[in-house]
Amino acid sequence: MKILSLRTLLLATIVAPMMVHAADPCGSFKWNVNREISLFGTTPVALGAGVKPDAAPRVEVGRLYETQLATQSSVTLAAPPSKRMLDDGAHAGLFRLRVATAGSYRISIDAGYWVDVVAGGKPVASTDFNGETQCKGPRKIVVYALPADTDLLLQFSAADEARTRFVITQVAPGTP
Repeated sequence: MKILSLRTLLLATIVAPMMVHAADPCGSFKWNVNREISLFGTTPVALGAGVKPDAAPRVEVGRLYETQLATQSSVTLAAPPSKRMLDDGAHAGLFRLRVATAGSYRISIDAGYWVDVVAGGKPVASTDFNGETQCKGPRKIVVYALPADTDLLLQFSAADEARTRFVITQVAPGTP
């Protein structure tokens, strides 16, 4: 009887955390995204998306934003998207960003669309990405190595929905 109880207890301590992890729609990211999930639980700052690079609103690291993207055909992008854009009915928007410290930054979004960072008219290559389509905050995270004190432009394109939330976080050195 004691052997059966010990086996049952051992099995429960191994299987239960796995079941909780499987039930968590945000539990399958390849990195620790607790900070991003926490920020998605805060009250967002409402901010309209820019439609021209010189009129794009500024965003900051560590704040959750909620925006209405414009129809993609009305947005003047600073550089061609690094992914083919959807045609009719897609949405897009622009935001300005400047970081004080060079390093890795995550751009986390809650919907399916394309994210580009543009510096000096050219797209900055992403260094990594991950997504979990069942997670609503965040759904997709793209990592970029961003330079300090440089005017950057975030381009969101090929969005099938106009409303979106996003957050930018700095990655601790040594972590993806």
